[in-house]
Amino acid sequence: MRRSCRFFFFLPVFVTALSAATVVTQTERIQGTIVAEDEKSLTIRGEKKNEIRIARAVILQIFDDQGELVWQAKLPPEEKRSEPVAENKARARLPHAVTLDFYLGGATGGIYSDENRLVDDLRISTQYSDGSTQYAKSSMSALGGGASYRHINSERLSTLISYAFRSTAQTVYIGDGQDYGRNTLSSLALTRIHALFYGKEASFFPLSENLSFDLVGQIGYTLGSYSPLVTYNDYRVNLMPVPVQYTGIQTATIHGPALRVAGGVTFHSGPWQFRLLGYYQLSALFLQERTVISNSISSLVHDFYGAVSLGYGW
Repeated sequence: MRRSCRFFFFLPVFVTALSAATVVTQTERIQGTIVAEDEKSLTIRGEKKNEIRIARAVILQIFDDQGELVWQAKLPPEEKRSEPVAENKARARLPHAVTLDFYLGGATGGIYSDENRLVDDLRISTQYSDGSTQYAKSSMSALGGGASYRHINSERLSTLISYAFRSTAQTVYIGDGQDYGRNTLSSLALTRIHALFYGKEASFFPLSENLSFDLVGQIGYTLGSYSPLVTYNDYRVNLMPVPVQYTGIQTATIHGPALRVAGGVTFHSGPWQFRLLGYYQLSALFLQERTVISNSISSLVHDFYGAVSLGYGW
């Protein structure tokens, strides 16, 4: 390489050594015979006897008539190509998942309102030492559990099949628990209901692939039992005078269609899922016969409850 560079700067020797040459520039490849050169340019006679003057700065390589490389410009260092950065794509959702669900909430309407109304109508009261009178009140609370299976249909939608069991109890009490001590007269389960639901779930991931906001809509059917006036028969013996005992239907079968909607969040960690959902459920319950506190065999009830769920996907 050192010898070839010397030929390029001393024309007589260079011309003697090369009868013909190929000059490669930044834009083209020129074949011919080198006839002159100076510090700034090189002149080559082409095959058509035309002379072409080439600026030295644009010449990259010179080859002799045998194709041997006799001179090469100092090439700029190659730019280091950065490794392509993988796109931060959302992790694919696991197509199947099962969850264990735990429910806590309340209920109103229908048979539940009938039971509460009876407590109000009895006007059960206690008089305190300060002369104030407190009347009995009642509330409904529901506890339950269940399981759900979810199958992913698309990036957003899933099919959701759920089984749920809930026991709703009526609590009858006197006193607000603050100024006047709360005295619980009775707290027993009125209904025990099983339900099977089918529906859809929509999931959104606006913040992170590990956190989704979920909307649920399901329809289903309920089947269970209802114990009319079970709390009345329990607390009546503590009243003065003692009211008459209820001797009617002790346990009645109830059933009917239901729908429920929910909204909440799911935390994803690998195959594990932790969910917090709030539900509203509307059920039409049918009894085999009328009870003493209801004039209808049908009952429209409203359930409000929260769900805490632990799930696993695969």
